[in-house]
Amino acid sequence: MPNNKRHTLKTIKNRDNVHPSSRKAGQLMRVLHRKNKIDQLKAKKAGLLEHVVERILWFRYALDESLPCTTKLELHDLIELHLARHDEELAQLRSLHHTQQGGGVIRPKAAREDLLEALVIKERNEYTAGFEVPDLTNPKNVKIMREWDGDTNGMSRVKMIRLVDPKNLASIVAGASKSNMEGIARSENNSRAPSPAPPADNVEVLVEVPAPASAPAEPETKEAAVTESSQE
Repeated sequence: MPNNKRHTLKTIKNRDNVHPSSRKAGQLMRVLHRKNKIDQLKAKKAGLLEHVVERILWFRYALDESLPCTTKLELHDLIELHLARHDEELAQLRSLHHTQQGGGVIRPKAAREDLLEALVIKERNEYTAGFEVPDLTNPKNVKIMREWDGDTNGMSRVKMIRLVDPKNLASIVAGASKSNMEGIARSENNSRAPSPAPPADNVEVLVEVPAPASAPAEPETKEAAVTESSQE
């Protein structure tokens, strides 16, 4: 019967003196592989949570402390400021990149510049589809956010919303209205055009069937004739 027990580093004894070709060595390799995979998933999740924490804290301190909340239009302005937070550093890096040094050699592009450019493109695309931010239009949520100490465990108390770039939303609405107008024009043209004649296969042919001829009258029986003569 196969042993389906999941081994861990604690259950495998004498790990230091294991033959490379033994069954215990295979168990040890599977345990280490599983542990590395779990650690990578934890690190990835922690990185995502840290990214959300940084975004919440940025909007928390970007909002004026004297304001209990903000409007949706002002929240869009804060998003634009958030997306442009690396513009100054990018300008400095690009100026160094395009500055010629001695010998006419242009300085190569820095890795930090590539990282920031990729981040700007990613966040711009996110804003086009829907940028996730804390709901600063709700005074209760703003109060909870200001009382939050930045711990990932209490992060779920802060309500998040998604806002779409108004410029992109306007283009979507314009495209939808244009398609609707084209559909209306097509329907009007179809209504003005004469209806096509039905195909020959759909023509119903009516055939007049003649009525059956009436049957000739049967001759009278002898009994009926005798009865008539006796009545006379």
